[in-house]
Amino acid sequence: MEKDYSTLTNLWKQSGLTANFYMSPAYLARAKAVVVDRDWWMWAEADGWCIAPPVPYDLRADPNPPVDSVWSDCRVNPAWLSEKDGWTREFLDWEYLYDPQAFLDMKGKKWATFRKNCRKWPRRNPEYIYCTLPQVDYQTFDLLAEWMLKRQNTVNDPDIIVNYLAEPAPPGSGVSRWGLYEKGRLVGVNIWDYSRNHVNYRFCLHRDGEPFVDEFMRVLFYAQQAREFPSFVVNDGGTLGQAGLEAFKDKLNPITKRMVFTWKRKR
Repeated sequence: MEKDYSTLTNLWKQSGLTANFYMSPAYLARAKAVVVDRDWWMWAEADGWCIAPPVPYDLRADPNPPVDSVWSDCRVNPAWLSEKDGWTREFLDWEYLYDPQAFLDMKGKKWATFRKNCRKWPRRNPEYIYCTLPQVDYQTFDLLAEWMLKRQNTVNDPDIIVNYLAEPAPPGSGVSRWGLYEKGRLVGVNIWDYSRNHVNYRFCLHRDGEPFVDEFMRVLFYAQQAREFPSFVVNDGGTLGQAGLEAFKDKLNPITKRMVFTWKRKR
């Protein structure tokens, strides 16, 4: 399966598609996506959906792909994915892109509120430790259970979150997990993976009862990306229809906030 994911992601690259939030090999694996090869077209499929625009790999391929739905489009879509060709689109979510370098200084009035809030948690907890989390333990799943219980009505695809935590993530796996500890207690976990165009910020999990730890964990994440991948942009996904999350992400000054669409076609 890993070879199939690699083949598909290489085809996406050759076709010029800019990766959306779902087009990383790590996500495909944890979503248990199946790579479909049909009529000289290739795509990834999960839960009955074509996850991203399929791509042809042979001149014998028909101009129109053998699919009738695309879960998430890309910033620049292939020519066939158009309302002129019998496809209809429906708003799915937002896609936020951020420049990690901006989080190193957070200059100006537009950063004033976040700049103030992100410093509150470390001032209360100056002896924190932020380190890699290659293996998970009871603290990790205790934090996850607490986080998900609080958000049980808003969390999408909880099985994928569990897979990102439970499955091994050694160096070179395409997945990074870092934990924030305060006096030996796990307070939060940042999880991210990589695609051709972006670092994908998958999850920021944290305990309740820790005011402003969310802001601080995001600063830790973005500062690390700025140091390690200075030329990469971060894809922080969307808002899942949550107005509060949208307002929060807007305050982080994205470089792009794109409308993402699901596409369907009637034959």
